[in-house]
Amino acid sequence: MLKKIFILVMILAMSGVVSASESIYPKHLNGDKDFVLAWGHTGVGTYVKKSSINVKRYAPPIYIISARAYLGNEDGKILGNYYATFKYDYDGRQMYIEMDSGDWKVLYPQYTDAINAESRAFGEMVFYIAYRIPFFGSAGGFNENFYSAAD
Repeated sequence: MLKKIFILVMILAMSGVVSASESIYPKHLNGDKDFVLAWGHTGVGTYVKKSSINVKRYAPPIYIISARAYLGNEDGKILGNYYATFKYDYDGRQMYIEMDSGDWKVLYPQYTDAINAESRAFGEMVFYIAYRIPFFGSAGGFNENFYSAAD
């Protein structure tokens, strides 16, 4: 019986990683709707600054979009920020982040490490804000609650 409970708890925990992080971080940093929660982990939320979104290339199915991320804690204190550029292949459902070297790193629908998870969630929210359609959607573990912060 304990084994079944443990397996059930693990399945629920794994399926709700994004939802769980949303529950302890405000959807908008300091109540400002220009800052939309994309990811939260270990006391730090990653927010998309909506007004910073810049569509650099619109050539469906290829899109290149950049945006500024702000890092904030649960109390709303801004801890830092960074600029990120994403490349999306909509037909192939491939997302990439531009590295400092200028190379593109693949961001998989299901994350394999914390850096990929944060970047993937940030890139997902950037695409959603720009076009009002999910990129990975449920295949990436994103649900309606995730996207609701952008509205």
